Amino acid sequence: MKTLKNIALQGLLTLGILFSSCINQDKKEEQAAESAPLSTIVVDTITLSGAYALNSLMKNWVTAFNDVYPNVFIQISNEDAVEAMDKASRNELDLVMISSEEQIDPQMWKMPLARTGVVLMYNVQNPYAAQIQQIGLTKEKLKAIFTAEEPPAWGDYFGEAGETEMSVFRREDNAGAHRTLVKFLGIEEGTMQGQMKEGEQEMCMGIRDNILAIGYCNLSTVYDLGKLELRSHVGIMPCDLNANGRIDAKEEIPTDYEEIIRTFCLGKYPTDLCRVLFVVAPVAPVDPVVNAFLDFCLGEGQNAIDSLAYARLRPS
Repeated sequence: MKTLKNIALQGLLTLGILFSSCINQDKKEEQAAESAPLSTIVVDTITLSGAYALNSLMKNWVTAFNDVYPNVFIQISNEDAVEAMDKASRNELDLVMISSEEQIDPQMWKMPLARTGVVLMYNVQNPYAAQIQQIGLTKEKLKAIFTAEEPPAWGDYFGEAGETEMSVFRREDNAGAHRTLVKFLGIEEGTMQGQMKEGEQEMCMGIRDNILAIGYCNLSTVYDLGKLELRSHVGIMPCDLNANGRIDAKEEIPTDYEEIIRTFCLGKYPTDLCRVLFVVAPVAPVDPVVNAFLDFCLGEGQNAIDSLAYARLRPS
């Protein structure tokens, strides 16, 4: 009987050792997977969607991130931010790009990534181009232009009344640039007038192709980033902030790329026309790959901001 008991005990001990060994092996494999560099792991696609304002910067970050981690696939698309947040709440998206903090559900996790600003635009071949740069327009005049049911005339502000009717262009109500300008000018929601332009590129092309147009977009779109100069036929309109009938030195907007970026970074551009760009999610991401990408955006990725017409986050 003792012999049988000893054999049974030895068998149980052997099974216990084997079971413990399997558990330890599983733990080692899990630890190895966690500590392995992302470049050696094939992972699921990270999905981002939302505001167009972050598009060019995000694409640059994705390309640079993939140079280091080629097996991480990141898919970017653009759509209404509210719709994108709804998809994220259903786990259909990992991250949502937001260009207006007002749009963010207070319950959602958010991370600031960069800053941008809204610029007013006109066609440099406008017959009143010289006066536009010398006199500009006050906030009250801009408000009147963008809320008039019938398009006003350039001559109403720079020449003879009624001469040379304006072509007033506007963005969609949910666009970050639109929300920023509405707030800056004190326009009531739903009262903005003008021809609708869907997206930043369409706005810029509309200004380029119409010498009598006035519109607005984000700073990152008004520049040809390949040449680091303003897009063809597009000018940035200064604002007569103190309403003294002329553009003072502090109200002038430099056209040189490096100078205007410096103006934004140093906080010399009207703060009410600037805003922070975010990514949001229903809860703080726990996926190590998503967090690695976000760390890259806030770390090495910040080096790309200046060359893409954005401004870095101010130190807290």
